[in-house]
Formats: sequence, C-alpha cells, structure tokens
Amino acid sequence: MTRNAAERRLEPSCTAVFRSDAPELLPDNRDIARLRDQTVTLSELLVDHTPGWTPTNGPGDVHALAQVHRHQHAITGWDKDQELLAGAGVSVERLHSGCCGLAGNFGFERGHLDVSRACAEQVLLPALREADPNTAMLADGFSCRTQIHELSDRDGIHLAELLASVLIRTPRLIGRPPSDRQSRRGGRASPRRPHPLSQVCR
Repeated sequence: MTRNAAERRLEPSCTAVFRSDAPELLPDNRDIARLRDQTVTLSELLVDHTPGWTPTNGPGDVHALAQVHRHQHAITGWDKDQELLAGAGVSVERLHSGCCGLAGNFGFERGHLDVSRACAEQVLLPALREADPNTAMLADGFSCRTQIHELSDRDGIHLAELLASVLIRTPRLIGRPPSDRQSRRGGRASPRRPHPLSQVCR
C-alpha cells in the first residue's frame, strides 16, 4: 500500500468497505484514506491502470445480461465494466433492476423471503426467464449470484469469468449451467443440490 499500487477488489461489497465505509468510520486515518484512493475494481484496473493492455476482441456473438450490484449502483459505478465488455466484443444489456433482493443475509433472514422474491420478480427473474439459453448472466456480487442460483435455472458469473470465457475461448462458462442444474421446483434449488441456507428463510 505504501508503494501506491492499485488494490484490486473483485466483490462489490468489499470494494465499498474501502471506498466508502472505512473512510466514513475513520475519516482521520491516513492509511484508510490511502487505501480508499488505491482501491480499484477489476474493470478499473484493466481499463485505467494497465498501460498497453487491450482486450482481445471476442467472436462478437457473446451476449450477456448484467445484474448490477447495489454497491456498484451506490459507490463504484459500472461504466468501466461496460467499457471493458464492449472492448472485448460482448454485447451486454444492463438490467434496470436495482437490488436483486437478497442484500447480503437479508433474504435469508426469517420473514424476509417474500420481500426478497418480490424484489427479484420486478425485473431480474422475468429477464432470466425470457433470455436466450446461450445468454450469460453477469453478476459480480455474491449475493446476486446466490439469488440467481436459488430462484432460477441459471447461474450467474463474475466479470472475471466472463472475460476468461471470451478471451481464452471457454464457452462452458456462458449460458445455462449443466443439465443437472435445470431441475428446479417452485423456484428453489433441486433437492440434488440444495442451498445450505435455504431452510432458514422459510
């Protein structure tokens, strides 16, 4: 940190801690201020802090829906992600969905399941049901990927995974998951692979 090197964070919630929460809690701490200024997202690292690097343009037939995390909405923004994906040849549709509804542990807390589902049903879940099977579901937030896993027959992938699938041609990461993940009942995970926390929110 003392060398002013960029500190990359992959999870939006973790990035928000260093960009916003910690400086607000410890406004006079010079180390925290330095860490705030040096913390970057993956897209910021590649677009703004990697001189000479440009993404290899993909085949041009990769399509993705993007569930933007609540901390990306509030703290980090998403413009650099969009710029990076465009440079990699990914056609991406940003869902105007707000929070996915899980919001950390909120959706898993007793009594919150209906609200969590309702949030997801506003935009996210209908978009997933209507999407082409080969469309990738981009979701950097762990909560967002968990909500997608629990309430649909899809799995979300991180920006790093989507870039890898395009740049090194690993199409298995794009689109629907393997067939054993497609047996969903009532919007919850198949008994073959239940989510370990799925019972606590009933």
